[in-house]
This record gives sequence, structure tokens and C-alpha cells, in this order.
Amino acid sequence: KWGGFTTVIPDTTSDGVYKISSPDELAWFACEVTKRNVASVALNAKLTQSIDLQGKLFIPIAAGKGTPSYGGTFDGQGYTIKNLFIKGSEIVKAENGAEDVYAQNIGLFAALKGGTVKNVTLTNVEIYAASSAGDAGTSGSENPISVGSVVGYVELGTIDGCAASGKIETSGNSNRVGGITGNVWEANISNCISEVNIMATGNDTHVGGIVGALRNKKGVANTSIDISSCVYAGETLFSNNGAVGAIAGNYEKTGGVTVSDLYYTAEYPAVGTGLGDKPFADTNRVANLNTENVICELNGGNWNTSNQSCSSASADGAWSEGQNNLSMNGSDG
Repeated sequence: KWGGFTTVIPDTTSDGVYKISSPDELAWFACEVTKRNVASVALNAKLTQSIDLQGKLFIPIAAGKGTPSYGGTFDGQGYTIKNLFIKGSEIVKAENGAEDVYAQNIGLFAALKGGTVKNVTLTNVEIYAASSAGDAGTSGSENPISVGSVVGYVELGTIDGCAASGKIETSGNSNRVGGITGNVWEANISNCISEVNIMATGNDTHVGGIVGALRNKKGVANTSIDISSCVYAGETLFSNNGAVGAIAGNYEKTGGVTVSDLYYTAEYPAVGTGLGDKPFADTNRVANLNTENVICELNGGNWNTSNQSCSSASADGAWSEGQNNLSMNGSDG
């Protein structure tokens, strides 16, 4: 048992990649990664079809407070995981199969260290988390949490080609919450779209449409964060006395951040607070994302306003016109 699921061991490819085709197989993978007693778990997996988690309690992959973290490659192959439901206060209950697991990092993946998560679409996400459950859920314990739909906390890693929609609600103080990822030290984040609405009560929680907070890695100089071709298309970002930004809630890094081709529609600043908006100069608030010029630039091209044409865009770019909104790898048809 792992949360609301009975675990089933998935088949593997000839080179040891787990082939995940059901909720129970995904739960087994989450359990297996979490219970490995190493700092970075380098197990690889891929989705072989879309799966519906049916709103049952899911305990994150690499759940805990940073150890273990995920260090493998998870390839969604463009498939969708529907109805991801996570509730921090339930994760810590022994009857759900995750003894000694913390609820400090919350998302499909709790923590990433040297790993890659790519080509995953999450729809109808529901995440509820509180800082009081950040350390084994002990009553009265207040430990800041990192929450994101795809990854809660990134010490080092890559998130590419991921889409998320749904809602996140958190309580408690000084948390970091993002539509894609909550708390980032060193990462490459590209070709991601968030339509996640976030409501953070408590005080001083940083909320971002893509990333909750960009952090300086303690004791390590010259770390880098690169965010490119990402979009926030949600409607609501709220924090009580905290920083709110359509791209990032808080930016505390003194250097090493590069951004390009970031778009959003919501009426928020690109970055909530931090060291100024200079590194985020290439951000664009637009009324309509589903247009040729936006798609051109997200695919690495240059839009010529005089003749309304695109040049130098990638022929196999991830972005295209969708049925109702901008589409990333077919995320909107």
C-alpha cells in the first residue's frame, strides 16, 4: 500500500527503464524511490499511456525532507496524469504506508537532485499542504514547506516540457509555492506551462506561477538557474504578506540567473520581490497567448512585427496553437 494505491511492480525495458502504465505502478515507483536509503536515487521510468489517479491520496516520489531525492530520468512521453491529489497531513499517517516519511516537499516529485522530469502533463491537480506537517506532522511543529505541481524542491535538476493545471492551497508561514516547482537552488526549467491557481494563507509565503522562489544554495558559489520558454496562464495567485509573481514569487540569488521568452496573462508582476527585475527583462504580459508571435518566440524564433512573420524558430518546437489556449506538446489539443 502506498497512499490510496496497492502497489504493482512495472515491467522494464532491456536497459532497465520502468514502464509505467497504471496508477498502481506509479505508486510502486514512488514507494521504491522514497524507501531507497541514498541521497539521490537514479531510477529511470517512462509513462507508456495516460493514467487517471482518480483523486486518491498520492504520496510523492522521493517524499521527505530532501533525502532521498530523485536523480534519475522520468519521461512522461507526452502522456497525461489526471487527478493528482496530495494532502500533506495524510502523507505522514502510518496507515498510508509511508512510515517515517515527511511532508516537507510536496509535488508529483518531492525533491530533485541531479534528476530530470520531462514531457509530463498534469491535469486537475489538487494539493493541500501545511507547514505544521512539514516535519512528520507532529502537532505544533512549524517547518517551511516547498510545494509545486511537478516538483516541490529542486536542489539540482531539469524540468522540461511539463504542463500543469489545477489548484494548490497551503497554510503556515514562510513556505515557497509554485505552479511548476516551489523552491529552486540550481536548475534548468524550459518549455513549461502552468494553469495552476494558488492560495497561500499564513505569513510570508512566496508564490509564483512557475517557481515559488529562486534561492542561493548555501555554501556554494556560482550556481545557475535557467528559465526559458515558460508560460503562466492561470488566474489566481495569493499570499498573505508574501511575495507574488507570475513567473517567480521571490528572487534572492545574487547572480547566475538567465531567462528568456517568458509569458503570462495574469495581472501580477513577473517577479514578486527580490533583487530587482533586471534578470527578468525578457518577460511579457499579453492578453492572448494563443497567437503566432507568442508561439514563434516560445519556439526560439524572432517575430517580425512589420511583415508579421517568424524566422529562426525550431521546426520541431514544443509550442503550437491549441483548441482553446496555447498548446505545449499537445497539452491543449
